[in-house]
Amino acid sequence: MKRTLSQNKKLYKLLYITGIASLKNELILQYTHGRTEHSSEMTIDECTQLIKKLEELYEQKKESIQCDKLRKTIISLYRTIGYNIEGKADMIRIQEDVKNYWGKYLNDYTKEELIKIISVLKYKIVPFKLNSYE
Repeated sequence: MKRTLSQNKKLYKLLYITGIASLKNELILQYTHGRTEHSSEMTIDECTQLIKKLEELYEQKKESIQCDKLRKTIISLYRTIGYNIEGKADMIRIQEDVKNYWGKYLNDYTKEELIKIISVLKYKIVPFKLNSYE
């Protein structure tokens, strides 16, 4: 049985929001085991499997974007306490400080860990460092 119209809409939406619409034909060919590269010729099961994989990819991408925003917040907090060089974030010092204090480099943390680091920086380290400058 051929894929449904609602599946087709969902498939195309996911292809575009994940940024891989240009790979549509190759993906369809893969999920139909070489039978076709047209979504209109996919079965319900084939389309369901591809949609599921694209949803997983979207969730990973969304998580990555959220982590990037959290890392930028951490960098900004470090900049408020003077980790700057020539008007830009001193990433070497920031990375060293994060590694020494929390045990890993900034890009190695999960979303949950990044949130905890922000909390510590906001409420313990940044206020303490700012008060010591006064």
